[in-house]
Amino acid sequence: MVAASLDAALGLIGQGAVATVVGRLVPGVVVVDVDVDGVAGWAIAEHVCAWADRNAVWRLLRPSGGADGRAHVFLAGGNLEDLPDFVASLRDSYGVPSSMVDVRREVRPLSAPHRTGVDTAPLGDVRAAQQALVATLMDAAIAAPSPLPVDDRADVALMPVRRRTRRDLPREWSTYLLTGVAPAFQEGADSSRSAVEHVATVRMVQAGWTAPEAWATIQAAHPEAMQRARESYRRWVRTAWNTAVRRDDAHQPVPTPDDPVAEAVLAARCALLEVAWTLPPKARPGLLTVGHAVLDRMERTNCLRVPVPERNLVLDTGVADRRTIRTQLRRLHAGGVGRLHKDSFVPARHSSSYEFEILPLADGVSIIDPPSFHTPYAHIHPSSLHGPRHTWTTLRHLPATPTPPTELAQLCLLTDSPTSTATPRQLRTLLQGLHTLQREGLAACTADGLWHRTLAPIPRELLLLDQQQRAPLRATVQAERAAWRSGSSWSSARAAAVKANRARQRQWWGSLSETERAHRRQEWSEKFAGLSLVDQERVKAHLAQRDQISGVAPDDRRRAWLASLAEGEFAARSQQRAAWFEGLPDPLKIAHATAWARDRARVAQSRLATTSVRRQ
Repeated sequence: MVAASLDAALGLIGQGAVATVVGRLVPGVVVVDVDVDGVAGWAIAEHVCAWADRNAVWRLLRPSGGADGRAHVFLAGGNLEDLPDFVASLRDSYGVPSSMVDVRREVRPLSAPHRTGVDTAPLGDVRAAQQALVATLMDAAIAAPSPLPVDDRADVALMPVRRRTRRDLPREWSTYLLTGVAPAFQEGADSSRSAVEHVATVRMVQAGWTAPEAWATIQAAHPEAMQRARESYRRWVRTAWNTAVRRDDAHQPVPTPDDPVAEAVLAARCALLEVAWTLPPKARPGLLTVGHAVLDRMERTNCLRVPVPERNLVLDTGVADRRTIRTQLRRLHAGGVGRLHKDSFVPARHSSSYEFEILPLADGVSIIDPPSFHTPYAHIHPSSLHGPRHTWTTLRHLPATPTPPTELAQLCLLTDSPTSTATPRQLRTLLQGLHTLQREGLAACTADGLWHRTLAPIPRELLLLDQQQRAPLRATVQAERAAWRSGSSWSSARAAAVKANRARQRQWWGSLSETERAHRRQEWSEKFAGLSLVDQERVKAHLAQRDQISGVAPDDRRRAWLASLAEGEFAARSQQRAAWFEGLPDPLKIAHATAWARDRARVAQSRLATTSVRRQ
């Protein structure tokens, strides 16, 4: 098992079969492990210490605890490149194999007990050795830099993780800043001056203000408002602003949709897992990432039909390839998780997009809740978790109760089937993802080797890292949307491509003989007549959307068709259709009439959209 920190590892000692722990040394620090018993072992250790003193290398000697003479010599700083050669010469001099004297990076920490209980306290002044080690690492610049800029000054104003659009304060707090009259608090609540100023600062954070904007407002406020805060910027930042920011970052609410929506989404998640099991293991993370993102949006909006713009899903999932997102949406549609509505996308409207819908459950249907957790509003997306591709899906399906890895492999969809046993390779893959989550504080391992999800909020550092990694995607999406809405060269090139393709189609159709055209018309007419009513309506909607993209108005197409008919042909067609309709059963008559009404409404809507575009 692997612990996320030294404190967590030491806390496992004594639980179950855990007797001690082993850790990996930081870069620039190594240890020489001497496993030779007796006087020879101590002599080898003294040779290593003497070499360190000659080369100005920090060192610390401690008994390893295996037997008398066995020891660990910790070394840091200076030039350690010659150490392996020196250790090899010691082995030759004493005639011992490499397994008994070698240079290692993994060793039992100084604070960890020996598995047998033998005292292995370091020799010499440990406090002085610690101070010398810190100075050595700082002088040699060995300590690895943090991926995020860290400022230990308490008076540096923090930036909230949630990026909100700036808005005005609520009326009662705007009045407080203008008049100095504080809003009424609930009976029994703390209404002291400090509490009022703290709540006012919280409202500024929630309104999307920056620290400089908030401080400027405080300075210009009524003399009886924010009196204590106005006395010291540093104190206000330390005690009010940064406290409000940290609490805002830690607040990760879970959506509370209505019961019908929650039940339908839960059933859709079960269907999503069933579809994922039909795919190879490597293809499952992409489907689960996009599928859960769509269902999360339904829970947040409390609606079973939501828009699914590809660019929004790019930001939600971190999947930069929009073709991959398109593929996953098609899989969700084909697998029965829900229905992807493509007819909701109208190129003439910038705000339109495909929409995804799931159906509400019938009354009396019971669904067993699968082990999962909901992504909070202040969420992280898969690319923020550096690890295997399945790390995010592992977190989504990781239960809060300790579970053995063999069961987790099935819960996290890493096995070949829902009932198959995980192979050693699949277990190694699972543990890689769990170790990544453990380093971020999102998963924990018990002394018995059982894993579970932690209930602690997502660390602020990980949320900030997520914001940094999301910034390039956000900039790309904003640029693409701006180009689309401004009618840039991309839109012009797309329109030109559609026009050129339409011209090629007309040229091909014009190259056919009249006999061939009639044959093709008859063939496609028979195919259309053989379709079901639903399929016929779908074909007509697709053709209408194609005409709209190509710029062909429904009225123009109808007039062209009427002009192509011979004299008397329209009347004959009308009589044939009337006779055919009279011969249908009543249910089919109603179904056809309803479908025609929907088609007329769609044509009327398209006519209005075309007229609006022309007026603009």
